[in-house]
Parts: sequence; structure tokens; C-alpha cells
Amino acid sequence: MPSQLPAKPGNIKDPALASLFSTKDPEQRFEDLREIGHGSFGAVFFAQDKETNETVAIKKMAYSGKQSNEKWADIIKEVSFLKNISHPNIVDYRACYLKEYTCWLVMEYCIGSAADIVEVHRHPLHECEIAAIIDQTLCGLAYLHNAGRIHRDIKAGNILLTDRGLVKLGSLFQHSCFRFNFQMFYIFGCDSIRLSPMFHMLFPCSVFVFSRS
Repeated sequence: MPSQLPAKPGNIKDPALASLFSTKDPEQRFEDLREIGHGSFGAVFFAQDKETNETVAIKKMAYSGKQSNEKWADIIKEVSFLKNISHPNIVDYRACYLKEYTCWLVMEYCIGSAADIVEVHRHPLHECEIAAIIDQTLCGLAYLHNAGRIHRDIKAGNILLTDRGLVKLGSLFQHSCFRFNFQMFYIFGCDSIRLSPMFHMLFPCSVFVFSRS
């Protein structure tokens, strides 16, 4: 991740920043944009990649107006984070574009979440289905943990599925930026660190991972 942020949001003259973003016009490459979700971060769109004929998800995040420097800093952190992770059970990063003070973050498209499956079919999952989802979810978590990161918000809505039935962990940057080791720990974008009492225990607390409400 670049050690210094540009003074002006959107300035990518720094070679380290230029490597994170494509200078091409995203509107020339992607078509059939349809909003499929939104939040405080911006909006997520379904889109078609005209070059690869692949369906993708695009998260648009504006970095103009109030707190533009903070928004730009968060975008750099998110893109830097996503560009450096890769695992079959984690949503794939594709590319990132800048256009008119808006960041276009292009990701692999997933058809829905584990929560969506239950809502649509209106009946609980079978034990074998739950086992398959948990198995792939744990593979993705193991990758993050080996990289020194914790997701912090594993729930049915953040466990996504592709049209081929592969399980993918989503909502990564917001919840996976907790990096840890025995000497230090920090959270991107947070001024203070809040830890549960379990973090301070002197005995292994892996058992708490499997607790259910």
C-alpha cells in the first residue's frame, strides 16, 4: 500500500497509485448496468463486460464533496487490500476504474447469498447443504487467517454463491481489515480499537467460533 496519499483525491501520478487503477473509460467496457444494492459506501450494479462477455458486479463509490480526502484514502486502502488477495472461496477482484470523481470497483458477480437461498425456498437447508457451505466458508476463512486477517462479520448474508455453486466470502474490506500478530494490531479506517474480552483471554478461544445464537 502506498506510504503517502496524493494531496488531491483522484490524483494517480504516483506510480504506486497508478498501478491500482485503470485509466480506461469504464462506460466503454461495461454495459447493461442495473443497481442491485446500495449503502453508505455507494451502490452496487450488475453489469456485462463487453470484452470478456462476463457478468460482473460493480461497486461505485464517489470521492467528491465533503470528506473527499477520507473517501479517497478509504478507496486506496480497499483496492490495495482486494488486489492482493486471491482464493477460490473469496469473491474475485477484477479491476478498478476512475471516472468523474467516482471509483468503479469491478468484482466477480455472485447470484445471491446463503440467506437468499433460505428466503427464496422458504425452508431450512439440509444438513449436507449446510456442511458443504460451511466447508468452503472455512477454507476462505483459513486463507484470511493465514494472511493475518479476521473477517469479523461471518453471517448468511455475507456468504455468497456463484451460479456454479461455489461459496465465496463477501463484504471483505469492511470486515477483513483487522490485521494481527503477536507484536501489533490495527484496523484500517478506525481511530480506536475495540476488542471483545475473548481477545484478552490466556486460553484458546476457537470454541467461540462455533457458538450459535
